[in-house]
Order: sequence, then structure tokens, then C-alpha cells
Amino acid sequence: MNLPIRVLLVEDSEDDALLLIRHLRRAGYRVTFDRVDTAEGMEAALARQSWDAIIADYSMPHFGIPEAMAMLEDRDIDIPFIIVSGTIGEETAVDCMRAGAHDYIMKSNLMRLAPAMERELAEAQERRRREQAEAALRESEDRYRALFAGAANPIMILDGEGYFITCNDAALRFFGIPQEEQGNRSIREFMAPVPDQTPPIHGEAEPGELPWAGEGAVSVRVISPFGVALDVVVTPTTWRGKRMLLGIGKAATKGAPTDDPQHATVVRYRDLYENAVVGLLRARVPDLRILECNHWLAVMFGYDSREELAAQFHLRERCVDQEGLERILANLGERGEVRYTEVHLTRKDGSVFWGSISARLSSDRTYIDAAVVDVVEDRRPGRGGIRVGIAPTHPL
Repeated sequence: MNLPIRVLLVEDSEDDALLLIRHLRRAGYRVTFDRVDTAEGMEAALARQSWDAIIADYSMPHFGIPEAMAMLEDRDIDIPFIIVSGTIGEETAVDCMRAGAHDYIMKSNLMRLAPAMERELAEAQERRRREQAEAALRESEDRYRALFAGAANPIMILDGEGYFITCNDAALRFFGIPQEEQGNRSIREFMAPVPDQTPPIHGEAEPGELPWAGEGAVSVRVISPFGVALDVVVTPTTWRGKRMLLGIGKAATKGAPTDDPQHATVVRYRDLYENAVVGLLRARVPDLRILECNHWLAVMFGYDSREELAAQFHLRERCVDQEGLERILANLGERGEVRYTEVHLTRKDGSVFWGSISARLSSDRTYIDAAVVDVVEDRRPGRGGIRVGIAPTHPL
């Protein structure tokens, strides 16, 4: 065999140590060794070089097995630790194995030493191989997770029926979906028919089947809640052992209705929305979590960007008078609209300002669209936290 091996002997008897080395050399090992019998000696030996295995005598008066194993654990060293003893009982040996020792051998039966060493070295090598593979897998997952999350293009993983399993931040912003709700929403909600596009979905999917045409990639046109078109290339794939769909979005080009007057109107109103000097938002009902907002709303509340605001902002938390806010929501539910409702609001830094809110409830009663205007505070001396104005409207 002639296998080189570095062995650290924790043994207070030089004769016994040489006997152990002789058994290993007879089995074909080319042994380099050192002997220690104190904690200080073992600490120095571990600091000086790396070792392939440790053989320790259980019956030493000044340095015990528990202390030796604790040193390895503190340094995160995973190598075979074999106990030899002439007096150890079976119960004590089992306790040592539970504490981290890999095997125990009686000094009266040292013929077992070489086979035990061979087995434990192979198992230690296999553990290192697994740890390296797991570390490489974690690194790969972290790398792809960072690429997925930080990609500028919307990327999504869908189940067989088109429901979102996970989306990156760009996709969540595009679809206006809070992260915790993505599993309840489907890409079907946003799909728009395009004349030259082959319909990619064939009815309802059978259990375990994908409803998309063919096995290759298909392109579908989706429209955001604010009318922005996006082409999503959807490819069947396998994720965590299950067949899924990978969707990657890009700006709509082929077949995009750039010459369509209706599309031009959408673009024009989107520009008005983005550049307005009034805070505009869409918020989910009833928790008022922001789904979409323009830049001016972020400026008004002291945030650097609307992405930062959307991640941290809840309209409920920014309203000083919670009872008044509930009255607003009740009026919205009853009449569908409120106008010029003056509310004490708080900015990111905790400062308070007057805001005038006008809002309309969506027809499906799942969100509100609202405009917020910053009102000069000294124009409202002595006012309470909220002043509600309700415009007569037709029920939604």
C-alpha cells in the first residue's frame, strides 16, 4: 500500500506509541508521527501542521479524551479520532463515540487498528468531498440567486398553470404584485392577445402537465397594470425536480402596437403619471400596501426612490389619525370615492405634514388609486388629525 499518513499520537507512553506505529507500518502505511501528552503539546502540534488522523490513549492522568476532542471541535477539524485503551469499558467507549470519536480499539487487539484506520480515512475523505460539493452548490445557488434578484429584466418561474412561483424584483415591480402574494397570481391575468402571436396556452392543464404549446420556448405579450407592454419568453424547464416554466421579459418589439393610437395614449398618460408633481399611487385594500407609485410620492415622503418607498412604506403607518383613516375607507367602500381629504401624515424621518388625499376604489374593490398633495401646514392652524371631504359619485 505504501500510503503516506501523518498521525498525531495522544499517548503518555513512548513504548505504547511505538507499538501503534509499528502496527500501521506493517499494514503498509508510511507513517510520519508526533507524540503529545498534554493540552499544550496538542495545541502546539495542531497549530504546527495538519494531520490525517489522531490516535489517543484513554487512560492518561493529566490530559483526557474529552479535552482532546474539544480542541478538534473548536478548530473545526474533521479527521479520524481513534481511541486505544487497555482499560476502557464498553459503556465508556460508547459515550466517547457519541461525543465524536470514530472508533475505539483495545490494546489487546491492535490487529484492528490498521483496518479501522483505512475505513476512517476513506470516510473522512468522503465527508470532505461531500462538504466541498455542498459548498460549491451553495456558492452556485448564491451566485445565481444574486443574478436572478438583481437582473434588470423581469424574470419569473411559473408552475404548469402559469401561476407565479417566484419572481425577481423587476418582475414584481412590472406586474405590481407584492412579494408575499405572487403565488396567488397568474401570468394569464396580464396576457394580451397579439394578432401575429400563436396562442401559447391550450385550455386548462391536466395535473402535472404544462399548458404551453410544444416543448420549446414561446413568446407571450403581457401588459402591466399601467399599460406597459412586455414580451416574455417562456421555456419549459426543471426546477427542484419538478417541471416548471422559466419566463424572461424584454421590452416589446415585434408586433408592439407603436402605431396604435390607443397605445400612444397609454404611453402619453404614463409620461404624465411619471412626471406629475403630485404623489400618485395604487394601494392594496384593505392593508394599503403600495403596489405602484410615481417618483413624486417618494420625494414627498422623504425616500430616495419609489422602489425604496414601495419596499418600506405602508399608508396606514403614515397616517396619524387611524380612526379617521378607517372613516375614509368606510366612505370609499360605501361611495367608491373620496376627494380632498386632509390628513396628518408622517415622512420617513418622522416629520409631520398635511396631505390632501383623493382616492377611488377599483371596480373589483381590491385596490385604490389615489393622489396625494402636500398642503402647507400653517394653513390649517388648530385643526385635528383629519378632515374628510366626500364628493358625490356614482357607485362603482
